[in-house]
Amino acid sequence: WCGLFFFFFFKQKTAYEIYQCDWSSDVCSSDLGQILEAVWSLLETGGKLLYSTCSILAAENQELAASFLEKHADAREVALDLAWAERRFPGYQILPGTKRMDGFYYACLQKT
Repeated sequence: WCGLFFFFFFKQKTAYEIYQCDWSSDVCSSDLGQILEAVWSLLETGGKLLYSTCSILAAENQELAASFLEKHADAREVALDLAWAERRFPGYQILPGTKRMDGFYYACLQKT
């Protein structure tokens, strides 16, 4: 699947190839949520985590990040200055073709 990595992710498939695959976004977002939970437990108070996917699916992006923020009283979103991205709540989405990029999502989360 087109997965989640923190800070750097180098995508090896085009959006067309990804969406022709036989995978479920429910399975993918579940895996992403587990990874996010595991990494969050390692973050110190005051630390920031950049949640990033190469997906355009809300279930893997803002819906997962919003659910995470609702479950974690010790988490807050940090605004980013991404004028070239579309604002999502939480996070920012870059749609395929914007500035000649593929689709990406970013949400900066801080442990309070």
